[in-house]
Amino acid sequence: MCLCLAIGQVAIKVANAGISPLLQAGMRSAAAALVLGIIAEFRGIKLFARDGTFWPGLLTSILFA
Repeated sequence: MCLCLAIGQVAIKVANAGISPLLQAGMRSAAAALVLGIIAEFRGIKLFARDGTFWPGLLTSILFA
């Protein structure tokens, strides 16, 4: 795990010369969302089902932010 984090940190520092850190973070988040969507679709998990967790999740994210 430490090796993965270290390699990621080095990659970020190398890429900082050409791509802004904010754009890098956005691209990583978009890629992670895409992978999550593919895995959920493959396993048959509905990510947008109405199960009553929207408002508590929204409140939690606002408090976290």
